[in-house]
Amino acid sequence: MSRKSTPRKGMIEKIFADIIKAGKYTAQQVLSAIKTPTLILWGKEDRVIYVSSVSVFERYLSNHRSVIWENVGHAPMVKRPEETAKFLNDFIKDQLCNPVVLMNL
Repeated sequence: MSRKSTPRKGMIEKIFADIIKAGKYTAQQVLSAIKTPTLILWGKEDRVIYVSSVSVFERYLSNHRSVIWENVGHAPMVKRPEETAKFLNDFIKDQLCNPVVLMNL
């Protein structure tokens, strides 16, 4: 699996370097400003944005739920569409049942 990601490594590094260079804000500033309930779906085998990145989102998003799937890469919604739909439906239902969230929307 890592062989597939090796040729793209330089391209991926350039993309993120360009984003960081162009940005005026840190990940902490951007993510901390998000107050909307957020569902984080991640594949543990993601070779585009590694699963270790989840901890950054969890640290700075004040209202989140995380799901990390084994044996799934960068597109969990493609690899496991039924499970993705269930998590999305459950997440949305939970938010609709939460009056504090509704008041903040």
